[in-house]
Amino acid sequence: MLDDDLVRKEAIAALTRIVTFRLARTQNKLNAQMTYLLRQTSDLSLVEWRILRMIAAYGPATMADLARLVEMDKGQLSRKVHAMTERDLITLIPDPVDHRKFIMSLSPSAEGLLERLMPMVSRRIDGLVGDIPADDLETFFNVLAHIDRAAEQRDLI
Repeated sequence: MLDDDLVRKEAIAALTRIVTFRLARTQNKLNAQMTYLLRQTSDLSLVEWRILRMIAAYGPATMADLARLVEMDKGQLSRKVHAMTERDLITLIPDPVDHRKFIMSLSPSAEGLLERLMPMVSRRIDGLVGDIPADDLETFFNVLAHIDRAAEQRDLI
């Protein structure tokens, strides 16, 4: 039995040294944490939160802009945006150049919701990385940028 426990521990230790496993596990934890916080403070889902934050950061955007920014399937994004429009979180305005497109912007109620939630989000971020030295964070972001670029390659094998 002791040998089996040792083998399991070694196998788990090896698994946690795989970058994709660690990133996925950490992302799952972060998603669960933010979902919990959103449930406690609003009626937003995590995806809705991300869409609102991207529009707030990017400014008025088309569906194609937003799909590229959030790396989300256009069909799924379209359904979510439609639901958010129904809830008065997003305003859709016909694109003056291409009438087949709409430009999305935050509604006043969404702006107010973001303003109300940002202090909580700032505390969360500070709790996550507040005690990490700036140089370490810079290295971390550089490593993530490198992994992001590598993840765009489809011919690694």
